[in-house]
Amino acid sequence: MRYYFHAGRLWLAWTACSLRIVALILSFTTGQNLFFLEITHFKQVVIFGETINIAQGILNPWYIVGFMSMLALVAFVVDASITLWHQGSDTARRRAVIFGCIAFFLLASVAHTVLVNAGLLDSPYLASISFMPTLFAMSYELSYDVVHSAKLAERLQISMTKRKQAELDMQTQRNALTHLSRVTLLGELSGSLAHELNQPLAAILSNAQAAQRFLAQENINLDEVRDILQDIVDDDKRAADIIQRLRLILKKANLELRPLNINDVVLDVLKLVRRDLRHRSVIVNSDLSHNIPVVTGDKVLLQQVLLNLIMNACDATSIEQRQIYIHTQWNGTEAQVAVSDKGTGIASDDIERIFEPFFTTKPQGMGLGLAICRTIIYAHKGQLWATNNANIGTSFYFTLPAYSGKTT
Repeated sequence: MRYYFHAGRLWLAWTACSLRIVALILSFTTGQNLFFLEITHFKQVVIFGETINIAQGILNPWYIVGFMSMLALVAFVVDASITLWHQGSDTARRRAVIFGCIAFFLLASVAHTVLVNAGLLDSPYLASISFMPTLFAMSYELSYDVVHSAKLAERLQISMTKRKQAELDMQTQRNALTHLSRVTLLGELSGSLAHELNQPLAAILSNAQAAQRFLAQENINLDEVRDILQDIVDDDKRAADIIQRLRLILKKANLELRPLNINDVVLDVLKLVRRDLRHRSVIVNSDLSHNIPVVTGDKVLLQQVLLNLIMNACDATSIEQRQIYIHTQWNGTEAQVAVSDKGTGIASDDIERIFEPFFTTKPQGMGLGLAICRTIIYAHKGQLWATNNANIGTSFYFTLPAYSGKTT
């Protein structure tokens, strides 16, 4: 009771146990048992129609030790009940009532023993009957805890199942939003991709026509023909590379973390959008640090983040300040990339809200790009944030941890 319910004074528990042990020893070492030094005869008593022999004889003076052990046990149970009642909870008060009943039956057992020893009651000792309610109460409390624990485990299992399902649903929604962002980004990239494909295709056509003209001459310059054919091969590879980039950006794939150079990712994105930047008359000023360690990331997703930030910077630039700035550096623990513009900036109340889904400051915007960018960077164990520049425009920053030797 003391260690299971954390109630009742410890010294009372030890006192009751010690006195009971002493009484047990005295029962074997003094007289015929703890109650009689000597049994002289038996008295026949009829109880409920049954004749019962009751021992009669000289009382053992040490029986008082057993009486005191019972009183100490009653005191401990009462003290435990009071402690549980003062705890105030429904469970604690239920237990207090149960143990109060136990104290009642223990007192009844003590009173019955005193009356029998005094000769005022012709009855056998019925101590076992008083302990039956105690055993029942303890069994009930233990079984209640077992049933309660089973129900709690069942609720916990249901809660964990719901949590796992919620996590799976969230991951599915995140993947869907990421895919949607890639598709919407295609509209902004279509002009640049058309320019990128038109140029190598036009070059292939021009070189093929030039080769036909050379072959039509009587004196064929094979060196010129070889150079033309090599240019055709190079232009074809470049066109295939552009198509491959488009396929990877639109591919709905799981996050694949690989070691990569963040500067290479920046340069690949700038190659992809250079036609669109030229068409918008936007000048890119890049400052790429060469002291950045290799980072861990998914190249396609990081390209998507940079494409979104660069396109947003282009949209934000004013007519007078058609410049954006890209800067990479190592801050000691992480690689940091910054994309800055010379636009009008972002209202201070919206500087954090722009990363919320479906919040946008563009008339035709969907409000998904920056939210998905932050999700992607968080998945890389990095950070993405924005600040207004001191003079003009806004800067977007994201960080990526260094390569740890693990890939997925």
